[in-house]
Amino acid sequence: MEITEKNLNRNAIRRSGGVGLLVKLDLLDNFDCDILSSEYEGVLWIKLNSKVNDVCFCIAVCYLPPAESTRSLESDVFFQNLLKDIYTYQNMGKIMICGDFNSRVGYNLDYIEGVDLIKPRTVVDATENHQGDVFINFLCDVNFAMLNGRFNDSDFTCISGSGRSVVDYICVPYEDTESILDFKIMSMSDLIAEIGYVPEKIPDHSLLYCDIHVPICDAKYNEKSDHAFNQRRKYKVSDIPNDFLNTEEITSKVHETIRNIENSMRITKDVQNAYDSFQSLIICEMNNRLPSINYSNGNMKQKKSLYKPYWNETLSRQWDQACIAEKKWLKSKGSNSVKRYLKEAFCAERKAFDRLNRKFKRRYQQEERQKLEDKLYTPRINVTFGDR
Repeated sequence: MEITEKNLNRNAIRRSGGVGLLVKLDLLDNFDCDILSSEYEGVLWIKLNSKVNDVCFCIAVCYLPPAESTRSLESDVFFQNLLKDIYTYQNMGKIMICGDFNSRVGYNLDYIEGVDLIKPRTVVDATENHQGDVFINFLCDVNFAMLNGRFNDSDFTCISGSGRSVVDYICVPYEDTESILDFKIMSMSDLIAEIGYVPEKIPDHSLLYCDIHVPICDAKYNEKSDHAFNQRRKYKVSDIPNDFLNTEEITSKVHETIRNIENSMRITKDVQNAYDSFQSLIICEMNNRLPSINYSNGNMKQKKSLYKPYWNETLSRQWDQACIAEKKWLKSKGSNSVKRYLKEAFCAERKAFDRLNRKFKRRYQQEERQKLEDKLYTPRINVTFGDR
């Protein structure tokens, strides 16, 4: 939706930094999405407002650069601005903040022990930094709790050759923690294995997602959901029955529809209405007679492979070895020397994969370029006129 970087260098070729937001089209069937504010750098507020009732979410997408970064922001000012926004939007709906805060909180508590009834969290990153201390103070001031460590999600959120850490969070008010059904952290290696796509550069940060219970009991909502489902419904056209559109009941409806279309065309000349009438008849028959494809079991076949065209068995084996080395390092409970050895092994496997990936990519590009040149090349024919 928007990039919130304010200070763009005049010599920059493209924008970078800041935060942005992607919204699934399915969500827009039931919610209106608007930008509330992008006044402060590194913070983007959006509002998801239900189309059928008063359910509303105000979500802050945040990025706080590392303290040692050249684009660093004053953490105290950053969280003070975020605090002002929370007080501004808290009466609009349910509030949630998420993003990369580059804040390592260690064992610090995001609630007042003995006062707030909050489930303790499991800690996997014991390191602390100044931004983490400011972040914890901010959460206690606004009565927000991080979801990290409070579900079956004891994983790091940033994994790279320089180390592993927890710096990405999703936070909600104390009273809204009960509406969170689940929270998970998916590393990039697991995500790549699931969707079958290897990007040019593998990100360091993991994917954080949660399931939220939204109490919507509305007939209009159910009607809209059913309509949206029917629009996306897929049919098994290979199993069309022999009497499809050929029974006595449907035949009479077809003739009646044709007469209505003819009258509509002759009297009102409304082509769209005539088309909609015929379309409704066909859809009704398809819903009643044709079996639909069930995608709920996760067996949906991809129309096109998401792997790169130069992907091969060598890359696949090396990627598997890098994933195995990564899991051994992340799950290690041994001494520091063992962890250091496993980290070096992971870095070596990942670098080997990166080298092979670049190698096969260059080879593929050269082959494609040669094919194009062969197609464009036209032999020169010398033609001589006149007598010898």
